[in-house]
Amino acid sequence: MNSRDRVKRALDHKSTDRVPIDLGGSGATGISASTYSRVLRLLGVDTNTVRLYDFMQQLAYPDGKVMELFNIDVIDPGQFFLKSENMWRNYVIPYDRTECVIPGYWDKVYDIEVDNRGTVYIKHKDGTLFGKMPKSSRVVDQIYWPYSEGDRVPEYIDLDWAFGRHLWMVPQPFSIAQATLAGGKKEAAKILKKEYEKSSQAIMYPMGGNLFDIGFTLRGMDKFLMDVYSDRKGTERLVNMLFERHMENIREDISLFGESIDIMLFYDDLSYQTNLFIPVELYRSIFKPYHKKMWEYIHENSDLKVCFHCCGAAYELIADFIDAGVDILNPVQINATGMDPVRLKKEFGKDISFWGGGCDTRTLTTGGPHEVAEEVKRNIDILGRDGGYVFSSIHNITAEVSPENVVAMFKAASCN
Repeated sequence: MNSRDRVKRALDHKSTDRVPIDLGGSGATGISASTYSRVLRLLGVDTNTVRLYDFMQQLAYPDGKVMELFNIDVIDPGQFFLKSENMWRNYVIPYDRTECVIPGYWDKVYDIEVDNRGTVYIKHKDGTLFGKMPKSSRVVDQIYWPYSEGDRVPEYIDLDWAFGRHLWMVPQPFSIAQATLAGGKKEAAKILKKEYEKSSQAIMYPMGGNLFDIGFTLRGMDKFLMDVYSDRKGTERLVNMLFERHMENIREDISLFGESIDIMLFYDDLSYQTNLFIPVELYRSIFKPYHKKMWEYIHENSDLKVCFHCCGAAYELIADFIDAGVDILNPVQINATGMDPVRLKKEFGKDISFWGGGCDTRTLTTGGPHEVAEEVKRNIDILGRDGGYVFSSIHNITAEVSPENVVAMFKAASCN
């Protein structure tokens, strides 16, 4: 059973030789470049360099040797691109002086500047300052919201203009390849097809498709949450605009990449640690119909699985996600309200697969290797019973996590 077979069987709720494992298969299952550098030293792995591919979250791609040691079954399609060293440039993370490389293409579309205090700034070429990372921080903060002015959603919104000026749209290797290859997306599709045929790992395609939390990045969290209540027509107009754009991308991406990927990953954080951002009724009336249309289209036009990333206390919406067409829920934040893994598996385990939930983030950050290993085994026993589970950390492994705990986590997962 190779990695792709293992993942597919698990997602079909069938038995596997061991639980499938993910590290770095997406921007929600990755590892801090700072932590990854320390993991390499602990393992004694001799690699060329640390490739920091996600600047906002400061994530690194795991290389082949680490993926082999940790029995990783999933790969980010961006790993198949930007293979030449001249496509990357040297960079030092101010927080802890970790040496790494970042995509050189970023310099053509953004200015990344560091002041004398070690604060990092990201600027658009037009001078718009939209990201800031103080030296004491491990991630970049958004500091500019393209349409934050006014008490209502603007009548006119230029998504192309806005997307170039907010933090989450800084392009990653697969997007860079599509933008820079002579043949564009079609050439990228040919390369991906060849790599898919050579690889035995499952491929998670980062579709995005945000309808709710993208309002936070465009309007600001406080403004958009008020919009949902006080400007229903404006909110629905924005959501419909986003939906139409996403559907264009979904149709094109299934046509070009559908036979070279296994899972489409969507993001929308509808909840936080203790509750939902909006009542269930508002999700059902404003956002769910569009989610359902996107996901039904994917199921009707491909064999792809739909993975939905929703952080926090998502329990009250899981039945709606299933009804709308979600096959997989990530990151399974088991320390959030209502997200007990026993309860989740009992109530939803036959209808949805869980991807994540591997180790409580508090245990991973403050516990020791033995505590981490024991919790990993316990969660795999619960969530992995009768298939329907892919192991990964709960969201990304942050810079605070010790390399010893990272190794303990994946060693324990590999033994189950």
